[in-house]
Amino acid sequence: MVVRRATQGGRVVSARASAGSVSTQSPSWRQRALQLVDRDLWSPVATARRGVAWAQRLLQFAVLVGQGFGQELLVLRASALTYYSVLALIPLLAIVASLIKALGVSENLIAIIVDRVAAGSPEAGQRILELVEQVNFAGLGTIGAAVLFATTVLGLTSIERTLNTIWGVDRVRPWERRLPDYLAVLIVAPLLLGVALSLGTTFQSQTIVRRLFEIPGFASVYNLGLRQAPIVLLWAGFGFLYWFLPNTKVRISSALLGGLVGAVLFTVAQRAYLGFNIGVGRYNALFGGFAAIPLLLVWIYVSWVIVLLGAEVSFVHQNLDRMRRARRGEAPGPAAREALGLAIAARVARAFRDGEGALDVRSLSDLLDVPEPSVRSILSDLEGAGLVAARGELKDEMYQLGRAADRISVSALLEALRGSRNSGVEVAQLGAPIEKILAELDHQTSEVAAGCTLAELAEDLPSSPAT
Repeated sequence: MVVRRATQGGRVVSARASAGSVSTQSPSWRQRALQLVDRDLWSPVATARRGVAWAQRLLQFAVLVGQGFGQELLVLRASALTYYSVLALIPLLAIVASLIKALGVSENLIAIIVDRVAAGSPEAGQRILELVEQVNFAGLGTIGAAVLFATTVLGLTSIERTLNTIWGVDRVRPWERRLPDYLAVLIVAPLLLGVALSLGTTFQSQTIVRRLFEIPGFASVYNLGLRQAPIVLLWAGFGFLYWFLPNTKVRISSALLGGLVGAVLFTVAQRAYLGFNIGVGRYNALFGGFAAIPLLLVWIYVSWVIVLLGAEVSFVHQNLDRMRRARRGEAPGPAAREALGLAIAARVARAFRDGEGALDVRSLSDLLDVPEPSVRSILSDLEGAGLVAARGELKDEMYQLGRAADRISVSALLEALRGSRNSGVEVAQLGAPIEKILAELDHQTSEVAAGCTLAELAEDLPSSPAT
């Protein structure tokens, strides 16, 4: 006799069944959904219909984006970026305003940007603009200017770190690259954003549009696509951010797709937020003069959620095929990681031996058909052990051997990939029998692997394509 326990409607129910009986209980909708997402969705489609395969691929893409967004805690990271944004808002806008003045661009651009940053909160926008205009770099002195500049750089660094997390990169730019790159972001992004918002405001004004339509030929130009100019410029701004700011190579096509998603969602959210704030007067009874503050925080938070979602779309698009193949198989365990690590080291050694030079993460990812974050993680372990060496900056980093291939044993490679057994736990505390068998395993592995070098592993590999 078998006793089964199940839950129905929040109650625990017991069901008794004989050994010969068969349960007819069908899985719940939640179990079916989980089975679809975890297993069925990744099975190859047994049909030649192009529409079905396209729909499956689109659903896989959406699932990977959603799971990545949740697993990387991007909603929580958006909260952190909201805090940094509030902290660095005035210094950042002050520096952008000074750069815009130096470039000879209309100063009204800052007012337009501030108006959209504080969307639906005119009191907050007016106060922010007043604070920005009050910033006097000449009167701040050396220390004040340094604090203002440091706050801006730290804010941009936090944005870069978050985007790097999505791409599996654990290092930000070095300081000699950080300053000029951040300066480019401070110039390009506000210009694109400001022009896009300015055009959007212009086309939303019925009076201005009527006057423009009186110009001969304007109606044709407007209908051909001028009315889409604001979202196109937002698309360019988001795409530039996703392509330029992460400290790794991002394909332009992937950055543009993420930028398109970000621009569309930002436009929709902005219109919804402005519509929501039509009835903002009723919040004054609760918050008084501070009603603009929570609304501003909510808008900044929603904006960051959209920015990070677009970045996740860029990442999944660039790694989609490899991520799909990885989902069809089991998650790689320690043994698979060791095999991949040996293959990566052998490829680097073979490329060096054949005079092809160093290899980058993307080349190794393409050669071995594995996601870039997995390759980057293994190279980091090998570099930490001195077995490979990185050249150049991380965005264009190339990897070569740290020493001659015939002086690198397979045992040393495995040790670098496995790490120390004493990391976080003392083996002796696990008991003598466990300590003994682990010591024997290590000894046997060392005897076999120590007799083989990386040069021997690389000998029988096919030549790597030129990079």
